[in-house]
Amino acid sequence: MDLSQGSLALYQLTPTGYEESLSSPTFPTVDVKTILPQYVERAWLAGSSVALREFDADLKHL
Repeated sequence: MDLSQGSLALYQLTPTGYEESLSSPTFPTVDVKTILPQYVERAWLAGSSVALREFDADLKHL
């Protein structure tokens, strides 16, 4: 994850190696590329424990 460039790239392992993916196989219904950078920023501002608790709570509502 290279947030210094303002983007997040997701990769999925295939039989031929890693390929960039538009969505997460772990969270197929979540727009990970949009929300994860928000929580990383939140962790810098409020601390990682706070950001993880908020992330966990938000995932329960999806």
